[in-house]
Amino acid sequence: MKQFLFAITILLTLEGSAQVYNFGANEIAFKNLKEYGLTYRKTGDDFMDSLMITNLEKYWNFTEFHVLGKMERPEKTATLIFITTKELTKKHMMDRKNQHVLVILPAEGYVVHQQVTMETTLGYMYLNGFYDLVAENDEYRFMYMLFQSLNRGLSIIQNKRIIGEPEIINDQVAAEILGSDGPSVGNTLILNREQTRHVIQKEDLDKLGIRYRLYAEEEYYDAIAKKDPTQIILYFAVNRFTEVAMVRISDGELLYSKHYRDAVPSIDKKTLKLIAQYFQW
Repeated sequence: MKQFLFAITILLTLEGSAQVYNFGANEIAFKNLKEYGLTYRKTGDDFMDSLMITNLEKYWNFTEFHVLGKMERPEKTATLIFITTKELTKKHMMDRKNQHVLVILPAEGYVVHQQVTMETTLGYMYLNGFYDLVAENDEYRFMYMLFQSLNRGLSIIQNKRIIGEPEIINDQVAAEILGSDGPSVGNTLILNREQTRHVIQKEDLDKLGIRYRLYAEEEYYDAIAKKDPTQIILYFAVNRFTEVAMVRISDGELLYSKHYRDAVPSIDKKTLKLIAQYFQW
């Protein structure tokens, strides 16, 4: 029992969160989002527009949301949600990862065809966090998890009146996500084979007694589609920063998160040991 409580204490003090936030509840950008709501401007791609609006209707309840036509100009006080291309980290090379990121950005900071700097957003999550090589036409499979996660984190900032520097904000959001009861047990970790090449080693999973299922691409997508409430998917995004998270497949609820302020190639053993508690039977 003492060991369990000690582990929970460590979890509560982990740095940051997987869906990253840069503004506290007392800042103008955050207040504008709360007062004027979220705005989605149509792209002209019928499938993408339908996907974004459907996810807003189902999973966004932090604020009201508004939909603009493709040619409509948002108000200066508006806050936009859209998918853009991630920041270049190595200009001399382009990796094979999916390049898309879902961002929430004040309209005054948005310039067409200009790269978005992640520190200017109210929140963001990468599509490549779930599967590095996810094709654009398969991105929809993960979208509900991104919307759920961002909605929950911003709601926590508002409800707990979290303020301060980004590191402090993300610290406190991560602690609230975990909660006072610690990790739930009896789950199964869902992985795709690409994740065991870089992110996590099967030997470490076996050594820690983590119950997991390892899938090829189509099997992985089939597992997500089944939405088993005992299955948890791993999110590990290495870009300019690094984020780790675990998301319940059935409803997209974020169960655990950690944010590193640099690029980390794989999950460290200390974090892996803490995560392992979710998968003990």
